Amino acid sequence: MKTKTISARDAVLDVRGAAQLLGCHPETVRRLVRAGKLPAYRGGTRFIRFSRLALERLVAGETQ
Repeated sequence: MKTKTISARDAVLDVRGAAQLLGCHPETVRRLVRAGKLPAYRGGTRFIRFSRLALERLVAGETQ
C-alpha cells in the first residue's frame, strides 16, 4: 500500500494554531468559524480543524 506524505504546507491546524497563524485570539477564530468567514472542518460540536494552506491563502488575500 502506498502512503501519502503530508508536507508542512498541507498540515492541519487546531484553533490555537490557526489563531497563531492569523495573529488573533483563539476565541476570535471560533467566532469567525461560527460566522462562516473561515474555512474549517468540524467533527461534532467541539472538534474544529483548519487547513494550513487554506488559511495561508486567506491571509495572502487569494480567492478560493
